[in-house]
Amino acid sequence: MQPAVSLDELSVQQVASRALDRCAAGASTWTVHDVQEHVTRIITEAGVRAEPDELRDLIAMTTRLAAEDCLSVLPPDAVHPEHVAHLTSLHVVAVETRLRDILATRAMSDAHPAPDVARLARRRGLDPGQALRTTATRYFVDPSIGTAALGVVSNDLLNDLAAARCHFEALVTRELRIYAQPLGGRADTWRDEDGHEVDAIVTTPGGRWAAVEIKMSQNDVDRAAAALLSFAQRIDTGKRGQPAALIVVTATGSAGRRPDGVNVVPITALAPDHAGAFAFRDVSHVFGPIVPESPHGPT
Repeated sequence: MQPAVSLDELSVQQVASRALDRCAAGASTWTVHDVQEHVTRIITEAGVRAEPDELRDLIAMTTRLAAEDCLSVLPPDAVHPEHVAHLTSLHVVAVETRLRDILATRAMSDAHPAPDVARLARRRGLDPGQALRTTATRYFVDPSIGTAALGVVSNDLLNDLAAARCHFEALVTRELRIYAQPLGGRADTWRDEDGHEVDAIVTTPGGRWAAVEIKMSQNDVDRAAAALLSFAQRIDTGKRGQPAALIVVTATGSAGRRPDGVNVVPITALAPDHAGAFAFRDVSHVFGPIVPESPHGPT
């Protein structure tokens, strides 16, 4: 049995430091309540014996001391709600900055030889004489890693729509890959040296494929649809077959099929169906039936 410890024998600073270590071990950010919970557990584990009022004062003082050593990931002029995990530490920031630098260095590494683009082009039914870029497009497995590493929050993205579009594209790409994987499929990007590109090409082992453009704003749908139609005309459909769908995924709005055959679908409608197939919830199946045509385009 662990002997009782008096208050005089307990180092408040040591308890506060250990509480922050436990917070950092569990998450990148935390709340004051998380700190208080760890402080309480550490004091209990130490076998401290004291009057209830003295224990409450000790826990409150230690929690306050630990919180003073924290940083907030929220802007200085923003509201700091107690229930929002916005506290972190210099150690966490240093570790995650180092991780970001390592990932960036690996992404820029030339250790992997460039693929035989002509051979890949022939395999995918493209013109092997067309100049294609060989630089890979990389995304984090979880888009929140990017925002966390950069220390940006929702207000930052609202004030920088160009950055928000990049994070939104990463989010949609992650969803497409997740929904394609159960089918043995994959999601790739396509880009040539003339600047023509498609955000995602989803393919399945059976040879069915869909081209996807990702746009946050409904104002960009026309341009995205034109790019998809242009891309479809460049494909050797004799080898690759007709696309199962041409899709523009947006951040908002309703789903529907345009008169030109391009489907417009908000990310909220993007989901696997009950059988695990890649589908648009209650709207369309990319590798099955497509959205019923609306005479007025997307509704």
